[in-house]
Parts: sequence; structure tokens; C-alpha cells
Amino acid sequence: MLSSLIAQHHQKIILFVDRIGWEEKQWKAISRALLEDLKAERIQEDFLEITNHFSDIRKSINFDELEGFSGGNTSFVLSPVASVSKQFDLEDFFKLISKFRSCQFVRHVVMFATEKYIQERFIVPFLEHLAEEIVTLEGKNDLKIVSRKPGGSVTKKSYSFTIENHRISTKESAKEELPRIPDIAANIDNLGTFKIALSEQDLLARNRLILPFEKHLLNKNPQEPSENPAGKVIYYPEADDDIDEEDPDEDLEL
Repeated sequence: MLSSLIAQHHQKIILFVDRIGWEEKQWKAISRALLEDLKAERIQEDFLEITNHFSDIRKSINFDELEGFSGGNTSFVLSPVASVSKQFDLEDFFKLISKFRSCQFVRHVVMFATEKYIQERFIVPFLEHLAEEIVTLEGKNDLKIVSRKPGGSVTKKSYSFTIENHRISTKESAKEELPRIPDIAANIDNLGTFKIALSEQDLLARNRLILPFEKHLLNKNPQEPSENPAGKVIYYPEADDDIDEEDPDEDLEL
């Protein structure tokens, strides 16, 4: 049951995001059944009374009315977000949600937002930011639940669901397993566009190659003594060289 999942998370602000287009009466029945399963002591429906569903009024919200419920734990079912966004000032509406979160006598708040009826595209994402439990109906039998815990962690799971007596029963969707890629031993010959390994002919040609510094060894008898066993530097002066040792820096303009 959906109520058991929400009870485990101990979340206060519950937002239903409807991408299917259910009717308002159905949502209210589902919300009341949910709060009853959550053992709500007192349920207040339509806390924000809607008097006009068609034109934008955007009047201010009287926050003092909230204090009238301070006598005990109360759970609220708000009117559809599409209607509230036309009837009341949006800034006041968002402030009210924040007040619900901080009021100790408020146990649960249930909101339902049908996306196709909401004009401003930013309203649903902003409410998702304020809500602690977000239930999104993504298809006829598919929903997604995002839970934000007080410690800051977020869980996101997908479920299939059915409705019976206005109560949503959920079953966690099986995770799709990606096909396993078989382990293939790496072949050094296939790692690049050029050949790395040497064939027998390549090895034979490499061994036959004589490098320039090796040529003088071939023409020299190893039995003959070396002309320069200690090593020496051979210098051939050029025409512009200054070999005057008295003033070696005479040609420099110092």
C-alpha cells in the first residue's frame, strides 16, 4: 500500500503529480483514504476555499486561519493546485507550504497537481522542491516515488499500481538487467591500426640492418691496439676563431 511507504518515511508534505488527468473528485477520495490509513486524527479538506475556477484572482492568503487548528494534530487536503494558483497569490501559497512544514500541529498535507491544467510551468517544480514525498503518476499503471529524508538523502523508486476502494496498492517494478557483455581476451594485433608484432621476416631484416655507428667496427681488426685508449678531443680551428690566449674575450664588446 502507498500509505505504508509514506508511513515508513514519516513525511509531512505529500505531493501528487498527475500526468494522466484524473478528476478532482477522484483525487479527493484518494487523499482522504490515504490520510485515514495514516491514522489521521482530524482531516481538513479544502483549507483554501476555491470560489472561482476560471479567472485569475490571485488574492492574498489569510495565514491567521491556520492558527485555528493549533488545538490538535490536523491533516490537510488542499484544493487542486491548478485552482489554487488562480485563486491565490503564488508567493503566499508557497509561504503557506513552508508554514505547514514548521507547524507542529500539522501532521500531513496532501496536494495534487494535474500538470495539463497548470498554466505556469515553474509551479510544479517549485512544489516538488518544497515537498518531502513526491508521487508522480507517469502512466496508466506506473508511478514514481521520490522521498526526501531529514538527513538530506533522497530515494527514488518506480512502482506499478492498482486502485481499489480509493486506495493505491503499489508493487516495486523489477529492475531491467542489461545484457552481459562477454569477456573477450585482448588480442594485441587488434589494438591499433598498425601492426605491433614482428614476423620472422621482420626479425631477420632487423638483425641484418647495420647502423652507422656500427660500420667502423666491421672494418677494424679487434686484435689491433686502439689508437686512442685514453680518449682525446680533436679540434680543427676555423678562420673566424680567435685563438689568442692572452685575451680570449677581446672580440666581445664588454
